[in-house]
Amino acid sequence: MRHDPNLTLSIPQSALLRLFAGGNHGGHLELESRDPRLPELALTVALNALSHVAEELRAIATSGSKEVPSELLGHLWSVGEQLDSAATIALALDKAARHGDRAEAGVPAEDNGGPDAVGGSNTTRAIQAAILDIEGVQRCRVFENDTDETNQDGLPPHSFEVLVFDASSPVPDVTIAQAILDEKAAGIRTFGSVTADAIDENGEARPVSFSRPTEREVWIETELAVVDGFESDEAAAAHIVARARELYGLGDSVRRRQLDSVAFELAGVDDVTAFTLGFAPAPVGTTSLAIGPREIATFDTSRTTVTHTP
Repeated sequence: MRHDPNLTLSIPQSALLRLFAGGNHGGHLELESRDPRLPELALTVALNALSHVAEELRAIATSGSKEVPSELLGHLWSVGEQLDSAATIALALDKAARHGDRAEAGVPAEDNGGPDAVGGSNTTRAIQAAILDIEGVQRCRVFENDTDETNQDGLPPHSFEVLVFDASSPVPDVTIAQAILDEKAAGIRTFGSVTADAIDENGEARPVSFSRPTEREVWIETELAVVDGFESDEAAAAHIVARARELYGLGDSVRRRQLDSVAFELAGVDDVTAFTLGFAPAPVGTTSLAIGPREIATFDTSRTTVTHTP
């Protein structure tokens, strides 16, 4: 869906102010389209990639205006299209107005929840931002249970679980634990399969728990019909793997139809004549692969085979 330069969006003042309330932890602006042609507008924005327009947004937030100029909206749209999907923030303003700080970030695209979507308080979002700032961390998701009962995700009452994916460059457990302790609210328990000591403000060691996802290795075999301009099977495999890593984050099921279509992004690809995938070598599956909330699909060129016919 392309941005309409004539589109005007009405933005409640409270949501604009909330955008900057959390410092530089990636505030969440939420918008609702009043245009019947766009009943649900998902606009991707990451504030750390928009520092050059932050002042203009702040001016709108504090001036009393309730509209974003179409030129600025168009700029946000164009920048958003270029952002890594892991930084995607879905914008739906009425939801923020109704739920305040508990509005969810990462509204699903194609029912996937978006890579590493997380819902919860400002604290959980701050924890996620702090973990993603650690060199080597690729993905992070935070589960929260603020009820008095163990919830459906298996979290004990008044606890949260930080799920961290750092497979290609493992981060020391103590580094992750310290980042969690530095951001977590008092009185809320950490939960997870990994526990390490972090140092609190009094210099005392405190155990902090978190989890790493179960990695589900995916095998892919595809056959392409190509014309002039096609580079090579190896380049096609590398492209499929790179795009798969962008598309599928923590808890994201692998959508077969979505993944087999990325080959059409390559020059010289005329058709995808066969595409199979699975969790074992020589895959025969032709349907999507289900991934659990504490799992992640992983992809590699060593498990991706591309062949072509002229």
